[in-house]
This record gives sequence, C-alpha cells and structure tokens, in this order.
Amino acid sequence: MSTMAAKMIEMPPNVAAQNRARREWTAMLGMIFLLAAWAMMFAALFFSYAIVRVRSNVWPPVNAPEFSIMLPAINSFVIALSSLVLHRGVSHLRKEKLAAFRNAFMLGSVFAALFLGLQWHFWSALMASGLTPDSGSYGSIIFGLTWVHAAHVLIGFFALIVLSIQAWRQVYRLENSITVRLWTMYWHFVGIVWLLMFVTIFIM
Repeated sequence: MSTMAAKMIEMPPNVAAQNRARREWTAMLGMIFLLAAWAMMFAALFFSYAIVRVRSNVWPPVNAPEFSIMLPAINSFVIALSSLVLHRGVSHLRKEKLAAFRNAFMLGSVFAALFLGLQWHFWSALMASGLTPDSGSYGSIIFGLTWVHAAHVLIGFFALIVLSIQAWRQVYRLENSITVRLWTMYWHFVGIVWLLMFVTIFIM
C-alpha cells in the first residue's frame, strides 16, 4: 500500500521539469526587476553628474588636482576579464565540467578582490593628490559614484566566494544552476556599469 501511494505521489519527469522551469523563470524575473531598479538608481546618479557638468564652465575645475587614470583603466580590464571568466564558468557548468566551473569561479573571486583592492589604492591616491569627497562637486562625484559602485561589487564578491565554496563541494549541476546564472548576470551588470562610469567620468 505504501509503495502504491509513493508511486501516486511521485511526480512525472515532465511535470518536475516544468515546475523547475517555472521556478527558474520566477527567479530570473526577480533578478531582472532588481537589476532594473539598480539601473534606475545609477541612471539618476549619472543624470545628476550630467547636470553638474553642464552647469560648469570648465570641467574638471581649474583648481582640481590632477591624477592618473591608469588604475581605473586597469580595473576596467580586470572587471571585463572577470565577466568573461564567469561566462566561461557557466558554460562549463552547463557541460557538467565541474572542475573547470569551480576553477573559473575561484578565479572570478580573485579578480573581484583585485578590483576592490585597486579601487582602494585609487581612492588613496586621490586623497594623496588633494582630492577628497568634501573638496567640491568634482571630488564628491568621483568618490560618490565609485563608492556606490564598489558597494555593489562587494556584494558580488561575497556571492562569488560562496559560489566558489559550493562549487568546490560540487553542489551545483545543470538542473540547479539557476543561482549561479543569476549571480553571473549580476556580475555582468556591475561590470557594464563600471565601464559606463569609466568612459563617462574618466574619458569624456
């Protein structure tokens, strides 16, 4: 009797796959809405920056300390490379290449830590040159935008650490890869925001 009940309760494979697909779509939609909200927040910050810059006769201000954009340029390369590495990691997971997937996400975590370390060094260099968050609109914009972005990178860094630990334990397979894919999407988002920030603030 118990065996018969178990068979009746057991879910057909196609129904289980449909339920999994529905849960994945719901999770994906939630991440899309979250990233859209953050995108609007960054758009508002960029808009505020544009207003300040348009109203300024000279940009950067004449008395603003000069600094090298070498570190932001290197960080642009680092975060772009990290996105590529994570994208490859997801591809490895889809093919059930678990060791390659684990190595990719561990390397992605290293790149994330490197990005944050370089940002810290960049802020220190700015302050050493005399540019501080309270030294006028120019300093407040550079520090404000990069601080907000770094906070999002920090969230992604901790997520990558957890994913790497779970990958080491071989927790993830193709059928439960949605968490990995969502955080990879998040990381691509912070990478795109940084590249826009780099071009807007440091190049234009």
